[in-house]
Amino acid sequence: MGTCRAGSWHPPGATAMCLDGTYSYSAHFQGTCSRHHGVEYWYR
Repeated sequence: MGTCRAGSWHPPGATAMCLDGTYSYSAHFQGTCSRHHGVEYWYR
């Protein structure tokens, strides 16, 4: 499901970091990082 890290550094506009290290800019929780093995960290 991912850990919340809202206070940690992340690129402007990023809402999550995926398990493969890519950032997601998804406006919705559902499906975020679905093609990147899931969410590691949430930023909101």
